[in-house]
This record gives sequence, C-alpha cells and structure tokens, in this order.
Amino acid sequence: MTEESFEVKEFVSLNDGKHRGIIKDIEINTRKEYTYADVIITLDEFEPLDEIKVGYPATISKLSGFGKLLMSCGFELNAGEKITLKVIKKGVIGKRVEFQTHKTSEGFSNVLPETVKVVK
Repeated sequence: MTEESFEVKEFVSLNDGKHRGIIKDIEINTRKEYTYADVIITLDEFEPLDEIKVGYPATISKLSGFGKLLMSCGFELNAGEKITLKVIKKGVIGKRVEFQTHKTSEGFSNVLPETVKVVK
C-alpha cells in the first residue's frame, strides 16, 4: 500500500479589497453541531490564488447571509418551502460575483460574506 503524501506549497493570500470571480461550487459541511454552506469562487485574477471559499451558516431565510446570496442569484424564498442542494447548485454555479477580502493578523485572506454580490 502506498502512503499518501502532501506537497508543501508557498503561502499566498489576496490583497485587501474588492475582487471578482465566478461561483464554482457549493459544499455543505458540518462542524461540531453546525451546518455550513461553503461557496467556492474561482477568481478572475488567478494570482496569487485561483480560488477562495466563503462560508455561511446553512440557514436559509430572507435575512440570513446564505439566503441573501440565493436571492441575489434569483431565488424566491418562501418560508416553509424546501430547496434541494441540486436546485441551489443549478441556480448559483456559474454566477459572476464581486466581494471584499480582509487579511487576518496571521495574513490569511478572508472573504467578508456580507459583501458577496452577483454582478452582471
């Protein structure tokens, strides 16, 4: 059996400010007892990174961050209705977005979730 190995990569991060990209995928992850929707964005600049993630609590309502993103992608949200991940992906993947990043004190680039907006 071959042991798995990992390549050591150079640390890179985005500059603070406004960026654009295209939503590539959405992954649903559970951490502890909470469920998150991680939105993966392919960056227009491709340097120094080619993609970045932004996480939202997976709660969908007209006032939640994830719900606001879905509404900006054309979803009509009605309380009590259910939306499958397949339907969400179909309506979100490929959308062009604009967003702001901010570096942490350690130098990591964080997308500010409330700034992710669909652009034409």
